[in-house]
Amino acid sequence: MDPAMLALAAVVAVLSSVLPYTFHLEALRRVPPRVFGVLTSLEPAVGALIGLFLLGQHLAVPQWAGVTAVALAAIGATRTPSRAPKADTSQRPSAKSADLTARTSPE
Repeated sequence: MDPAMLALAAVVAVLSSVLPYTFHLEALRRVPPRVFGVLTSLEPAVGALIGLFLLGQHLAVPQWAGVTAVALAAIGATRTPSRAPKADTSQRPSAKSADLTARTSPE
């Protein structure tokens, strides 16, 4: 094996996997998980557009329909207000019941 080819392969490996993985982890620390999920779901659509404009690769109609569906779902997910989880009060004793339990329990 040629050392220059091995060095080039190492650079390609770092730029194509390690660097994006590092960026994903850093983004996950800084961006809310909901936004991160939407942005991650848009990666294939961005890749398809880059392939079209920079490489001249054309997608079939069903593939463009899939890209459109993913983009619309991402738009819908960002425009839909998030629901706050409801507190489960059924298993928490209220202050009144805790006070009654303390008064009636034998010590």
